[in-house]
Amino acid sequence: MYQIAAASFFFFFFATIASLMGFYPLLLHEYGFSPAMIGVVSFGSQIAMTIGASLSLHTVERFRTTKPWALPYFVLLLGGAATIFFALLKGEQRLLLVLLFTALSALCAKGMSSLVDARIVRASFLPGSRLHFEHLRIWGSIGYILALFGLGYLVDHYGTGVIVPLTTLFLFPLGVVGYLVFFSDYRRGRFLEAREESKETEALSSTPDRSSWRVACLFFSVALMWASHAPWSAYFSVYLQHLGWSGSWIAVAFTLGVLAEIGVFIAFPKWQERFSLHQLYLFSTALAVLRWLLLGSSPNSAVILFSQLLHAFSFGAHYLCSVKLTYALLPDHLRDRGQGWLSTFGTSGGMILGKGVMTIAALSLADYSALSTAFLLSSAVALLSGVAFLPLLRNRTSGNFAA
Repeated sequence: MYQIAAASFFFFFFATIASLMGFYPLLLHEYGFSPAMIGVVSFGSQIAMTIGASLSLHTVERFRTTKPWALPYFVLLLGGAATIFFALLKGEQRLLLVLLFTALSALCAKGMSSLVDARIVRASFLPGSRLHFEHLRIWGSIGYILALFGLGYLVDHYGTGVIVPLTTLFLFPLGVVGYLVFFSDYRRGRFLEAREESKETEALSSTPDRSSWRVACLFFSVALMWASHAPWSAYFSVYLQHLGWSGSWIAVAFTLGVLAEIGVFIAFPKWQERFSLHQLYLFSTALAVLRWLLLGSSPNSAVILFSQLLHAFSFGAHYLCSVKLTYALLPDHLRDRGQGWLSTFGTSGGMILGKGVMTIAALSLADYSALSTAFLLSSAVALLSGVAFLPLLRNRTSGNFAA
């Protein structure tokens, strides 16, 4: 049951991400939103996601030691709120309300996903566990692909009006399957064990130990990598539409990247036996630099599709390395919170930085063809991400994860 619930959560969560990233900007563009207005909605949602991850993890830390039975219901509440707020977007075209409802939905959805991610990561690393985080995460990629193709077909035949109802449909089951993940942990006594661990670690600092500088370097590097993804995340689908791509071909472009990502998730455990996480992290960063160089250098369809294949490394392998390195670098009592810190200061922090810059730049954007320059600048930011990671190569931690 646990594996089914975890896999289902990833499936529906990334189906939602597929809609928001691949087609929601097209809906806003059809409403007459300018590039800057689309940027404001994307930027505001990213800030809300960062707040949601931080608040939910802080709340859980309090509940975990006092009222662990309430945690599954808290996750269920977040899922329901995310669904309701997004459903309110149906037919709404006023910028302030679009921003408000999108941000509130993002806040609740990200808060919920941060909690569920942290639980699944911990469960996969328990002694004797048969869970592989990478393999469960594959179901997220499958959900992403199916949502892309379904939405691409429906948008081509019925218009962008289908985007809000279908995204709401994807959000609806998240609270339930997230509840099942947490309820399963509660029934197995994992939160009771955490309560005992908390008593033993009361005197310990709530911040990282002597490894803090390495954690800081990692989070800064991750933030730069995610900042490099901001132009692609906010405007890629609109950029392709500007080049004349149909909704179905836009779906193909996104799908190629996710199919390659699935291959990485399957192969990653074998790679980790041969290479260190540090080596895999730097290799993924190098391919991210190449990806943005290709995307920014040519509007040729073949070049764009090939650049999408590199998503497997700039996102997939890089994401797995950052999650596992965060787990390895932190003491056990901080590992759940560490995934929240990674989300807040790394992924979300980087996206806020990148989307903030892009929103300001969009004020002077003549047309979407100028985005090629933004993609070239992304390659420089990805390169800086690799440079920021280099201090971690000295005095690496021992052990299977970070050796």
